[in-house]
Amino acid sequence: MKQALQVRTLVAIFSIVFLFATNAMAQSPGAVSTVREISNAGNVYTQKIAVLNTDTTVILSQASDQSHYDFYLVDENAVVVSHAEIPSNYVVLDFKILEDTIYFCGQVANEELVQGFVARAGTSDLFFNANFDWDVIQTTLVIDKIEVYHNPDNLRIQIVGIGRDMDGTSLFVHCDESASWNYDIYKSYNQTEIFDDICLRQCPGFYPHLFDVFIAGRSDNNERMVVRKIFMNNFTTSFNAYYDLYAGYQATLPYPIVLDSFSYRTIAIAGIINAASGVERTNVFTIDISAPVVALTFYLRQIQSYGSYNKGEAVIRDLMFDTVGTNDRLIVLEDAQTSINPNVLSSLYVLVPHTATVTTYNADVFYSSISGTNYPFNSLTRFAPYDFVVAGINPKTQKVATWRGDRSSLNGNCNLLINEQVNVDNSPSSFENIEPLDNIYTGTINWQFEQPANDTNSINTICN
Repeated sequence: MKQALQVRTLVAIFSIVFLFATNAMAQSPGAVSTVREISNAGNVYTQKIAVLNTDTTVILSQASDQSHYDFYLVDENAVVVSHAEIPSNYVVLDFKILEDTIYFCGQVANEELVQGFVARAGTSDLFFNANFDWDVIQTTLVIDKIEVYHNPDNLRIQIVGIGRDMDGTSLFVHCDESASWNYDIYKSYNQTEIFDDICLRQCPGFYPHLFDVFIAGRSDNNERMVVRKIFMNNFTTSFNAYYDLYAGYQATLPYPIVLDSFSYRTIAIAGIINAASGVERTNVFTIDISAPVVALTFYLRQIQSYGSYNKGEAVIRDLMFDTVGTNDRLIVLEDAQTSINPNVLSSLYVLVPHTATVTTYNADVFYSSISGTNYPFNSLTRFAPYDFVVAGINPKTQKVATWRGDRSSLNGNCNLLINEQVNVDNSPSSFENIEPLDNIYTGTINWQFEQPANDTNSINTICN
């Protein structure tokens, strides 16, 4: 069955120079940055962004009236933004780019049945030739997040993702192009386990062409943090562990956590911790993954923590590792109340990894403020070393916005930089092994074709 897809090319409104500079423990201008605003409205906290090439990003956003989802192709050197409007029966929750192809996922209402789906489209097909391919993943209610990679043995595409079944139970799906697009669905033996995030990690040493798949989540009334490591060439081989935060730290993880791999031997997980006192704070966990998947060493090496919030006040939106030699940083995109501002701000916390010899330090915190307006951002990615880009909206106009900045340049105005104290716990913490995931269903993707339409629109500048 074909769905109506409307694709139109919109425009950017853009080039706001904005900046931020440092001054220890005080508000001051900060790093040079640019804010650009697309002349189309979006719904707050629905944006996702990914880099296509050195000059181009792709942005996903729900429309402001929540009627459909939009993709935008944004060229940093152009005044026109290409726009693809996805049909209203699709809820698009995540996407990834591999080479020149966009893969996306979510939920689709089709013939009175709501199911999870995956889709694919070449960049030219989606934005200029007006088509994409899609199919449902049987027995699923939704596919929340995906990752995509090549099988190094045959260069065929592998799609992995996390989602939920019709009962709301978390699941993991692996789709294999080399097996005629067959897919396998896996679930936890523990029905309380929730899969929050998924990422890939390139294997170190003799296997740089291979990847491990990592899933992070929570279980047992949010008292345990769960990490699963799956070897991509053999999905029957995995490492599965939980960390009992309630027993070890008298704390729970009441909200979804986010995951990223931040060196060849570690992953990072960021979450809001609810302490026994009722106060909430941000915790960033560093976990050693360098051992083979069957080894008995998978330790929680470090916890960095900051903030003190009322219940539900702070929200972690994204997490990104920015590797720049000895200046590696772990960047947390978070809505939180800073020490100098009573408002909850959408901020970038720039954390220093590998701080094994300190117990506290001052971290840079960037946040956006144009003419007194704080911009809410939802997604973070890396253009180049030091060069980040985030996507969100202008809260006054509801227009979809991007903020691109260089965290190494300190000579501007408009955006602000402060310092916040980060506490560091370097006490190693052990884990408990748990059972691997169970393979509970096998199906096949039968790609279906969609035919959309294209048009263009003009641009505006909101500030310069």
